[in-house]
Amino acid sequence: MRLYEVATGKLSDVLRGHTDIVHGLAFSPDGKTLASGSHDHTVRLWDLTKQPGALTLDGHKDWVWNVAFSPDGRTLASAGKDATVKLWDVATGREAMTLTHPQWVNGVAFSPDGMKLATASDDMLVRLWNPATGENLLTLSGHTAVAECVAFSPDGKLLASGGKTGEIKLWDATTGKEMAALHSQYQNLIWSLALSPDGKYLAVAEGGRQALGIPTGHLVTVWDVSSWQVVMTAQEHANDVHTVAFSPDGALLASGSYDGTIKFWDLRSRRETAALKGQGVASLAFSPDGKRLASVGGVSKTVKLWDVATRQELCTLTVPSEINSVAFSPDNKVLAAATNDGKVRLWFAATADEAGPSRD
Repeated sequence: MRLYEVATGKLSDVLRGHTDIVHGLAFSPDGKTLASGSHDHTVRLWDLTKQPGALTLDGHKDWVWNVAFSPDGRTLASAGKDATVKLWDVATGREAMTLTHPQWVNGVAFSPDGMKLATASDDMLVRLWNPATGENLLTLSGHTAVAECVAFSPDGKLLASGGKTGEIKLWDATTGKEMAALHSQYQNLIWSLALSPDGKYLAVAEGGRQALGIPTGHLVTVWDVSSWQVVMTAQEHANDVHTVAFSPDGALLASGSYDGTIKFWDLRSRRETAALKGQGVASLAFSPDGKRLASVGGVSKTVKLWDVATRQELCTLTVPSEINSVAFSPDNKVLAAATNDGKVRLWFAATADEAGPSRD
């Protein structure tokens, strides 16, 4: 795991410890702790205030797909191939409870108030849990294939879920009522979902792998949450659209594709405003101040930082392994990248030089 300085792109630190692919990353709300989930069956908590080493959380019996902090930072949820979600006490590293599912758990997300936990599973179901008691509050059925991802609206009233055959469901997070069933035109795989900061729009990244090679299956779709109508469909990408991200002010939508391009979309005009050349873009993240965009080149083993205003590339960060995802810390000071060699790499914005040796 490498840490980079957001301002300069300089490598600041390398965290070592996992023995297999790192698949999930999450910063604590205060930005002081990083959680990582790995194919080595462990979850690790890294103290970013320069304390050596990591707290290893053992309990999963198979790959850990995803991790998520509660809004207060006291609880960490981890979702695994062992068909469980485990809730951990962040302060002690102790397992607080296990939520059992019939099949693999792919996605996990806390509601903004921390009162609910949503999970998406291979059994085609989305579940809502009380993370304090472990009670299964609601089981949401409607997907006809694997449920891959979940995301709450900023006010916590809506839950969106996406699946492998182009199904997108919008649920009332209180009652569990299905508010809308949205479908990709070409039954695309739903790679990623993002709700705009004001909760008015749902952006969907679609891949054409379920479309039997139909080129127009590579879509960016934006839905109006109030009317459940498509307000924008863009087919300009030439390969799977793997990731979408809203700018913090909600004015821009960025999309990244395996065709090696990043496109900016103006949400008011619904038009493309810029196209940046990346390399097989697998993940995108806006900085919290909206001034920079980080893009992951996947097999190219690079992270690029872009100036959002000028659309110019600021720097390229090269790592020794393929990169899966990228994220900024809430305080805008740290950029993290998860890579296939079992590491998470972080760069700090505080200094311009690498901040000492790697931590094991």
